[in-house]
Formats: sequence, C-alpha cells, structure tokens
Amino acid sequence: MTIDSSDETPNGNWSSQNLVTISGDNAVLAGLNLGTRPSKNKSVEVIGNNAIIDSCTFLEDAVLYFGENAKEINNITVKNCTFKNNASLVLCNGVSGEILVTNNTFEKGSSLTINGSLTTGWNEKSVDLQNATFEGNKFETGSQVVLKYDESNENNASLKDFKISSIAENLGEPVKGQAFNESLNKVVGSQFTYTAI
Repeated sequence: MTIDSSDETPNGNWSSQNLVTISGDNAVLAGLNLGTRPSKNKSVEVIGNNAIIDSCTFLEDAVLYFGENAKEINNITVKNCTFKNNASLVLCNGVSGEILVTNNTFEKGSSLTINGSLTTGWNEKSVDLQNATFEGNKFETGSQVVLKYDESNENNASLKDFKISSIAENLGEPVKGQAFNESLNKVVGSQFTYTAI
C-alpha cells in the first residue's frame, strides 16, 4: 500500500505540515510505501514514545521525522526500511533513550540527518545518542549522513564527540557548512555532511 496525497494545502502552521502524524505512544508503522504531497514537508512525523517503523519504503522526497517542540521522545526503532532518492530519516531535538536504527538501506541521494540544538529557539534539547544503536545499515555511494547543531551550545556536547563511523564505515570526511533556516532567513548553527563513498 502506498500512502501519498494530492492535497495542495500550503505549508504553514505545524498542524498542516505533515502527511501523517503519530502523536500516541507505542505505535507501529509496518510494510507501507510512503510518499509525499505537492506541498512537500514531512511525510511521517513521530512525536510519541516507543514508536516502531518497520519494513517501510520512503519514496522520493519522503521524510520520516522524529522531533518535538518542547519535550523528549524516548525509545524509537527504525528497521528494515528503504530510503529512496532524496528521502530522509531525521532525528531532531528531544530524541533520546534507546534509539535503534538497524538494517535500513539508504539509496543514492537519500540521507540520515541528526539535528541537535540550534539557535531557532523552539527546542533547546539536543539529540541524545548515548543509547543509540546503528547496525546493519547500508549507505549506498552518494547517500549522506548530516549532523546539524550549534557548536557553542553545551547541550550538543554528545554530538560533538559522536563517532560517525558507528553509523557506517564508508562515510567520507565531513564537509562543514552553515545550517541555514530558510523560514527564519538566518544561520542557526553548523552543518557537517558525510557522503558515502
């Protein structure tokens, strides 16, 4: 089954941004093809605890997003999924606890993005990777891992010390750039991009 939409609702308030929002705890999403809508934003946003995303395919431009405005999201699992060209998995502010990202395939052009605390002001929490497990994931040549955070913010200490090789061994040297927020029209931190070789 493929979930997508022809809805032309423009991006704006949070309530109108997502194709699918999972707000409850202990949700399981399995065996689905997930697409986008014409006004692309997040295909699936998870703001509940103990979510499991299993054996799903994220089609071109689809985004699987874990993040919360003010609280933490504990214990997430993403396994056996495929991220097609320009699709992405995003772990954002407030994600913590047991994080399992296992046996997923990131095709050329797709990405895994980790957003720590940025100077946007909407959530000072970072991403806590102390209990994160990245195993058996395949990063095809041309896929990327992106870390974004404000280097001056102490909340991001664990991201500064994070060993990117624990995600995949075939990731090249980082290219540092600016994390720019288009809606705020300002730089909100640093971006480190690792491209699979």
